[in-house]
Amino acid sequence: MRVDGALVQPFLDFSRGLDRELSDLLVQSLLQRMRHTLLEGHTLEAPGIGEFTVRRRDPYALVNPISGQTWALGGERIILFRPDRQLLKDLNAGHGGDDVA
Repeated sequence: MRVDGALVQPFLDFSRGLDRELSDLLVQSLLQRMRHTLLEGHTLEAPGIGEFTVRRRDPYALVNPISGQTWALGGERIILFRPDRQLLKDLNAGHGGDDVA
């Protein structure tokens, strides 16, 4: 798992005495723990960011109208993200609906 330096920088600023390798290890450990939490099917709450929830899609059938062949689709697990309300307010404050590119 590769961690971007922009994500590591706040940890470097916070730790002051820790070297970059240790900070990288801390961030990678945190992200790996988050990944395992989602893989186990648990909800992951990140205060100030939002909530990640694992859900199972309902299975459904798709039928080819010409051949009549049927395929079973769905049934897989998906990750839903609900952003924190304050994050959305801060994101949209003063932007007047301009798109971010």
